[in-house]
Amino acid sequence: MLDFRGRVALVTGAGRGIGRDYALLLAARGARVVVNDVNADRAESVVAEIQGQAGQAVPDSHSVVGEGASIVDTALNTFGQLDAVINNAAVKGTGSFADRNADDWWNEFDISFRGTVEVTRAAWQHLAKSGAGRVINTASTGMLGNAGSSAYGAAKAAVWGLSNTLALEGDPLGIRVHTIIPGAWTPLHEENGRWRPEVEATMREHFTTERVASFVVWLAHPATQAAAAKTFRVGGGHARRGGFGVMPAIRPTSNTPEGWADVSASLVEDQDDFIPATNLAELVTRELITVNPTLESVLRGSSLTN
Repeated sequence: MLDFRGRVALVTGAGRGIGRDYALLLAARGARVVVNDVNADRAESVVAEIQGQAGQAVPDSHSVVGEGASIVDTALNTFGQLDAVINNAAVKGTGSFADRNADDWWNEFDISFRGTVEVTRAAWQHLAKSGAGRVINTASTGMLGNAGSSAYGAAKAAVWGLSNTLALEGDPLGIRVHTIIPGAWTPLHEENGRWRPEVEATMREHFTTERVASFVVWLAHPATQAAAAKTFRVGGGHARRGGFGVMPAIRPTSNTPEGWADVSASLVEDQDDFIPATNLAELVTRELITVNPTLESVLRGSSLTN
């Protein structure tokens, strides 16, 4: 059994939905939990639920935007340490990019991205002291594009990029940073979508928040050695790695706009040979070798710089 006794975890947006299940399962496994939600009643309700099962938790109702350091202070002042952060808080509005009020757009972006930055920044040095710090950030399939959700999609794409860089910077400090793309029926789905009855029924039955929570709690455990900078799509009782990738290189017939027009069909067609790129250095290395194959023996497994 994965035991979290002696560990302190902070979960943002934990007053309901998937965040609530993270908090409940962490506490059930022995973690002391900071239950953060801007709705104080929700946070206190989850804490009462945890305490009713002999767990340890404290509520926190600070906003992740502008008050991220205060959320971390709640953990330190109550429990004296911080070992894991699950950045779950987000909001999702609807409306076309042209029609959305600019202040509303930026507020949605800030809660869904800047909040992750603020909480993680405040927690970083304390996670390093832990010796086995864990940060789990939440992206979304919305970053692939969804009409009417530009702020949310942009924020979640930013979370993904941030996580990939923090994973590289955190690894020497003993901090592992992961990104999850959860697939679960949550209050956000109920508030922001009209679903076909058969789709909603399937989501409610199979894509439960509990099925995501079990994966995330495993990922947050200090003994879990899943490599940092990995992205996981989790839902429906299964998980798969995700990431950025490219199709095979296409060369123009000449270095002119017309040369690119000649190969335009090849550029946009789907191909079976999809090449994953786990980080910037790997992608640039592939591109350098494409134009100069003699570099392969020099660059494979080596740095791009001296």
